[in-house]
Amino acid sequence: MGNGISENLSKANGAAHELKGKVQNVENHLEEMSRDAGKKIGALASDLTDSAAEYVKAGRMYVNENPAKSVVIAAAAGLIAGSLATLVMRRR
Repeated sequence: MGNGISENLSKANGAAHELKGKVQNVENHLEEMSRDAGKKIGALASDLTDSAAEYVKAGRMYVNENPAKSVVIAAAAGLIAGSLATLVMRRR
């Protein structure tokens, strides 16, 4: 009888070790996927920052080259934004 219990405990112990190994493999795989995703997100953020900097630079160059036109565009944008805000506030 003691031999049967020992055998069952041995099988259970072996299954537990096998399960532990599988869980460790999944954990390692998830860690690797997380690391790769972090790298990709970092690269995308860097690209976005670079693009934004280029747009800012282009905008500044346009304003320097066309100051009068830039003032008219800014005034029109302000007028439109103010009109929309007034409409929204009146409906409340």
